[in-house]
Amino acid sequence: MSLFSQNFTINALLIACLLCLPGCMTGGNKSPMLGQAPPPAPSPEWMNDRQQQRPAPHPGQIDDRMEHWEAARSSMQPEGSAQGMRSHLQPLPPYRGPFTNRHQQLDENAQAPSPFILMGALEPFIPEAPEPIVLYDWEIEEQRFDWSKLDPVHFFTQVRDFMGMGPDERAAREFMRQGREILLSNPDLSDHAKNIQAARLFERAARKWPDSMLEEDALFYAAESYFFADRYTRAALNYETLISKYHSTQHMNTAVRRLFAIGRYWEQLDRESWRPVNVTDRTRPWTDTFGRMKKAYEAIFINDPRGPMSDSAVMALAEAYMARGLRQGDSAFENAAFYYAYLRENYSNSRHIAQAYERELVARKMAYAGKGYDDRSLNQAGRLAERTLLQHAGDPNIDRDVIRELSNEITNQQAARQWYYGQYWDRKREFGAARTYYRRIVSDFPTTPFAQMATNRLNEIADRPDEPRGFEQWINEVLPSNRRW
Repeated sequence: MSLFSQNFTINALLIACLLCLPGCMTGGNKSPMLGQAPPPAPSPEWMNDRQQQRPAPHPGQIDDRMEHWEAARSSMQPEGSAQGMRSHLQPLPPYRGPFTNRHQQLDENAQAPSPFILMGALEPFIPEAPEPIVLYDWEIEEQRFDWSKLDPVHFFTQVRDFMGMGPDERAAREFMRQGREILLSNPDLSDHAKNIQAARLFERAARKWPDSMLEEDALFYAAESYFFADRYTRAALNYETLISKYHSTQHMNTAVRRLFAIGRYWEQLDRESWRPVNVTDRTRPWTDTFGRMKKAYEAIFINDPRGPMSDSAVMALAEAYMARGLRQGDSAFENAAFYYAYLRENYSNSRHIAQAYERELVARKMAYAGKGYDDRSLNQAGRLAERTLLQHAGDPNIDRDVIRELSNEITNQQAARQWYYGQYWDRKREFGAARTYYRRIVSDFPTTPFAQMATNRLNEIADRPDEPRGFEQWINEVLPSNRRW
């Protein structure tokens, strides 16, 4: 049996004994808790006799008991309560005039309050001595002289604000109201003069209250007004400012579509009629039409990379560079290959992805300037062709025949480059170096025509020394080299 069970049993026995004890002491009467009737209640006469027999307490005893009870009650109260607070925190008597004459206006039977009690009651309202202020490092830096205030730009800004030409929300709202009234008077936007007038008012409103929702709307309305007035340069500038400054603007979709349309228009003009300077056509920039077109495309996919026109803008810019290339090795082909790769890596679900693979191969192949120049673009094109044929074997959007044909052309160019260097060292009588290039052709490009040519040449120079000797060595040392790398 556990210790708990033993204790419980002992306690139960003790309780039973206590219940039976009164019955045993009264001659066998059982306890009323065991089913017997309770004893009769005392009569009223007996209660009256008991009260008459009890002596009455002395008045001094009552006072002593009350004082004892009050002291005990005060000790039980918390320190902040009304009964338990200290004497100097006791509430003041009701206000009966100025503080200096209060003791004179009290009743005759009332006792004037002690001045120590009054001052103690006013103690929480006495201001303490000021503590020394500790400044942070950045606060100390702010108190020093700011040398940037001597900047001419800051000086002219202060002068502008002093003359009332700085930011002003009220003036900006007035310009917005005037611009809207002009647009409402030209509902079909056919009057270009009114469109330009409204656009200038919107631009002034944007300058008057920058970094605000008002500026956001003003830039958009100004761009739209210029767009329908056929002033595409100013329209593109406002669209680019809007989407670059307010990435979450509600006008994003409209702005990028307008920019794409402007870019396509300038691209077509640049292909048809190239002009170093434009002074007659206000729909195109004054100069560098291609550069402004590129800036419009880049503003689309940089500021709205997951928008509906981003992949199309990248593809259009790559195609514009492809059309700009004139001959083999032109840098425009390298730029076009860069944007094709950008589209392929960042927009894998684009509808232009299949065309991007093919066009990038062509661009890198055309960027290769020849056997005597760098072959980095050619090697990149070869690796891309192999990866495309392996990774996109079942893709119906990619024409495998075109990719395979481009891959064969790239392989032939790589083999021709190795043959070129082998022939160079062969003419120099450096047969050891020549064998290295010939063997590389046979091992790496066995399906090209250069593989058979390299094999025949290896058989012809099999017994020749690796380096020239005698007269041939003297000729190589005296004559300058015509090497072209």
